Amino acid sequence: MESETNRRSAAAVTTQPSTTYTTGGGVGGGPNGSSSSGTTKWWGRGEGGGGGDSTHATTKSKTSSSSHGASAGKAKTSATGGAAASASAPAAVMFSEMGQASKDLFSKGFSTAQVVALSAVAPGSVALTTMVTKVQQLVVGLVTATVPLPGDTVCQVSASSLGQIQTSFKVPEVARGLAATVAAEFPPRAAASTISLGPPVATSAAPSLPHGVTLTHRSQFTAVSAGTTFSTQPVLTSSLALGGVGGGVCVGGEVAYDTASQNVIKYNAGIGMAHGRMSAAAYLDMQARDMVHLQYAQDVDERLAVGLYLQRALKDSSADNVAYALKYQVDDKTQLKGKFNSNGLFHGWLQHSLGGGATLNVTAEVDTSKAFKNGGRGGGQEGGEQRGGDKGIGATRFGFSLSIAQ
Repeated sequence: MESETNRRSAAAVTTQPSTTYTTGGGVGGGPNGSSSSGTTKWWGRGEGGGGGDSTHATTKSKTSSSSHGASAGKAKTSATGGAAASASAPAAVMFSEMGQASKDLFSKGFSTAQVVALSAVAPGSVALTTMVTKVQQLVVGLVTATVPLPGDTVCQVSASSLGQIQTSFKVPEVARGLAATVAAEFPPRAAASTISLGPPVATSAAPSLPHGVTLTHRSQFTAVSAGTTFSTQPVLTSSLALGGVGGGVCVGGEVAYDTASQNVIKYNAGIGMAHGRMSAAAYLDMQARDMVHLQYAQDVDERLAVGLYLQRALKDSSADNVAYALKYQVDDKTQLKGKFNSNGLFHGWLQHSLGGGATLNVTAEVDTSKAFKNGGRGGGQEGGEQRGGDKGIGATRFGFSLSIAQ
């Protein structure tokens, strides 16, 4: 999730569930920032962290999934997950996919929004999802249709109660190793505002643009993406990653150039590794005061995973932060997660399968600095999201999501 989401007004909420690559969901802060302080975003990139530990409205169609957590963890998550490569021909991971398991451990599931979602599969394998979300005083309704097309192409159309219409076409194989995504939104936003400036610390989002064309190519040892927004003065994006096949070491970087201002508006670099039960990543964020992010996740056994996050600002030590996370699979229906950072912010999360396709997620956020002194330092900046004092809101927040898949 990234730093600019906390600077956008609630009036500019973007709402569309991701078909294949939302991992952070869409509400609020980074891996340990306050999930309630950010702006709601269910655009494919899942900016801002938040969401659920799996899909929010799991359907019987393989093409449909949206944010905020719906499957109850029957498939146990391994900290070595990283990016899934093709079973037939292992390929390099994208820059945004490095250290995916450590990102998931710190960012997924910790949202204090109230969400109710209902999904079903219509004739022709068309997946329909209806979702209502309340974030602070903002209530957003969203209806999404995901339509499978020939050649494994997926079309997704979404309309929100804010009067926004968004659509995307995802073609998994234009040529060997080459995939394409074409997306459009109405009304369109300014080109530069659709770009996530921070490194992919809190989300493993694919590098697709919400309003433009993105091409990605994977080979055995390299993964490249290039994109442009739909605009007379577009923003051009590109990323490159080397290695990472079979969970090895991967290095890479990403840049974005705004033709309107004629400036490079994003330039990040990183290194990731997955080996056995371990996943780790390190990023250098040049936009945020030369910030360094380190993430580490380890599967202790099949049920327990632990993680460590370090944030170091090279020019401003007040932004330094340390966070710890733990995930425990109670049984096939129940999963627990918790995290705590050096600024005193604690998050707890419970996911439980109710049966009949229904899944309940309950979250709690406690700011211990406010519990003893109102207007404390706030929650931290893991994932590139600084949480402010939020005076008058209180030391504790609760959130839930209920998803029903038919």
